[in-house]
Amino acid sequence: MRSMANYAREHLVSDHRNQYEKRPANGQEFLVAFITFQVLFLGHLFRSISPFVLAGMFLLYAIARRRTIVRDLLPVLPILVLPLWAALSTVWSEAPVQTVRYALRLIGTALVALILIRTMPARKVAAAVALAGLVSMVVELATGQQDLERGLAMAGGMGSKNYLASHASIAALFGLGVALDAEQSRRMRLVGLFCLGASIAALAFSDSAGAWLATIVGTMLFFGVWILARAPGVVRGAIIVCALVSVPIAWFAVADPVKTYTAMGLAVTDKDPTFTRRTTLWIRAVPIIRQRPILGHGYRSFWRQGVSDSEGLWREMNVPARQGFNFHNQFVELLVELGIVGLVLFALTAIFGMGALLARGASTGSASISLFAGVLGSMLLRTPVETMLVLDLTVFSTLFFACCGLGASRDLRH
Repeated sequence: MRSMANYAREHLVSDHRNQYEKRPANGQEFLVAFITFQVLFLGHLFRSISPFVLAGMFLLYAIARRRTIVRDLLPVLPILVLPLWAALSTVWSEAPVQTVRYALRLIGTALVALILIRTMPARKVAAAVALAGLVSMVVELATGQQDLERGLAMAGGMGSKNYLASHASIAALFGLGVALDAEQSRRMRLVGLFCLGASIAALAFSDSAGAWLATIVGTMLFFGVWILARAPGVVRGAIIVCALVSVPIAWFAVADPVKTYTAMGLAVTDKDPTFTRRTTLWIRAVPIIRQRPILGHGYRSFWRQGVSDSEGLWREMNVPARQGFNFHNQFVELLVELGIVGLVLFALTAIFGMGALLARGASTGSASISLFAGVLGSMLLRTPVETMLVLDLTVFSTLFFACCGLGASRDLRH
């Protein structure tokens, strides 16, 4: 009896799962992914209706998949710990109404990402991002305006060259990955190629050194994981071990030269050594963090009109609108809002997601998984100078949770 049960579990059940997992995503699923990322890329056009568009669409999508949606999400539920902690911060938040509103939107963002990455193959999600990125880059290039604060640099619809450059960096990576993925259709590979070209043009016009660096690093990581998967097992293991051992040694060995070369690079590119006064923001954040170091002030509760510290920073940084600002450092932002606990939860999520994606990419040789590893690496690279990954309803936060969810997926769907 036991042997028959084992046979059924190992063969019949696994065959059923494999048939489900290998089935191609249909056109409706691709359309859902495309609309999602199109709304996120062009959020300034949809403005306040974005949450309702996405919520309504995914409610219908979840109803259509009601028989499997819970099973699909169970393996990746631990990734929701960080958004849930943001919601829990409502209890001690200095602005509980604002915190609960934005925390619920963050939970929704994470759920949208996890539903997408768990209900369709990663290559289909990548294709949807590439198509949405192409449309977005064409719109931004056609309607872009000059960023008057930064000379001739082009700003997108949001009026920020950094925001345009960050979007272009993500679109360029997905365009490259889709164009090179042999499992994509010829039509989608052509879309990827056009997306790559439009994104490079947007990167050039936006004149952001950070976005260029993130794009280059993401590309190198994508190719590195993809090539590593094709090496023999022993060689692959030796390379990984050497990398893990050498990275910390190299960090300390080249710390001083890196400072020198960084200064030279800033001088050559005519960039501000204070990273456009970001260092001033980080210094001002220290006493704010010390007020509530463990739990923080509450998710999205700090940047509010009427708060003396916020008003002072707005005046010092010349932000007359008195809204839509941050510390331009994901770690500092988390310490202010969610404390040390929030920062640890973010670090664990990011480390797990990055490690799992690298391991899966190196073991499977999947171009799409290698692409998502490169994208996550490029976004993590920018966290010391940008607040990107723990915001609600953005391309970056959606991809962050999607990448971590893909790393946590252990089935054959991807």
